[in-house]
Amino acid sequence: MGKRRATSALAVVLGFTVLTVCLSHASASPSPATSDTGAVNALAKLRGWLEKPGPANINIYSFETSRSVNPVSTALQLSGATDVGTGTVQLIGQQRVFGGGSTTPAEALAVDGMLYSTVEPKGDSDGSTDNDVTKWTSTPLRSVRPTASRHSIWWLALQALSTVHLDGGSVVSTKGATEFTGTVNLAKVPGIPASFLKAPLFQKAGTTLVAFDLYTDASTGALVRLTYRFGLGASVDSTAVGQSTAGYQVDLYIWSLGSPVLATAPTPIKIPEAKYLVPGGNGDLCRLLLF
Repeated sequence: MGKRRATSALAVVLGFTVLTVCLSHASASPSPATSDTGAVNALAKLRGWLEKPGPANINIYSFETSRSVNPVSTALQLSGATDVGTGTVQLIGQQRVFGGGSTTPAEALAVDGMLYSTVEPKGDSDGSTDNDVTKWTSTPLRSVRPTASRHSIWWLALQALSTVHLDGGSVVSTKGATEFTGTVNLAKVPGIPASFLKAPLFQKAGTTLVAFDLYTDASTGALVRLTYRFGLGASVDSTAVGQSTAGYQVDLYIWSLGSPVLATAPTPIKIPEAKYLVPGGNGDLCRLLLF
């Protein structure tokens, strides 16, 4: 089927006991678009969802590695709930530095046009860390939003996804599904500024080519999962590939009437108190969000 299944692509739980991320390289040439009614339906369901988005479960994965004889690799997994229609997100997870590094909890939330994300505790002069107090940075979502758009670049990219090809059978939330795949070059999408694609996120990924996977319920044809991925090659590990030193994948498990996906809309979000906010921001995470 041309790539490893996303459902088995990442054997990472919040404990990060195993890391085997398999993001397919987005620059791979897709098979010719099929005229199969399933592909047409998948795109139609996507368009319908974009017109009226709602709650979904969301997983964000990233893997970054340095170019050196003894590379330092960092993996981040965040999972939670989002309501794309209102731009709210609640995420928890962990960040792990490999090669004798640390594993630290991570958390992020978006509300009222702001993304808040936790920062890794820093050691004090005596070598200890203040793990009892969580510090946060804040980033305005508008800072990574294309000009004259109410949404993120992923909205524009998904609207530009005009063809997909059948990638075969799959499973979403234990239910049978059909997967369709297409590719979009962000550099050619109207409305996405060239300056946006010069951000560190895309510089580390080494590409502006993004692969999109659409999963439809095998019985009803409903759109139940949406994935976008770009960066490192088929096996995301500690070896840089070409110009890429990072790989990213975002999965949305879409909740809708009759959907096999069980999702919970975000609960009321509590914004971090001002005394816990520190200077800085998280532009990379901001740019990965679909809002």
